[in-house]
Amino acid sequence: MKEYFNRPQDVINAVRSLGRSGLSVSLPDLRANGEMFFRIEGRELSVLQILKLLDEHRLNPKMIREFTAQQRVAAVGCGA
Repeated sequence: MKEYFNRPQDVINAVRSLGRSGLSVSLPDLRANGEMFFRIEGRELSVLQILKLLDEHRLNPKMIREFTAQQRVAAVGCGA
């Protein structure tokens, strides 16, 4: 998989598409280590995660909702 700097338009188009699908999508943000991420439906997805899901044809509103639901369950299970 190519890094973000080789595919910025893919990330932009993917995030815009998710926003048009009715998902809440934040502006991009950076972690302390320099990794870029977006908050989608209240959960953080890194640019690399977004590109991986896009490459696997799994980046769609249904998958994002399932992914964020799984993260919430995992967070509750570990006491976060």
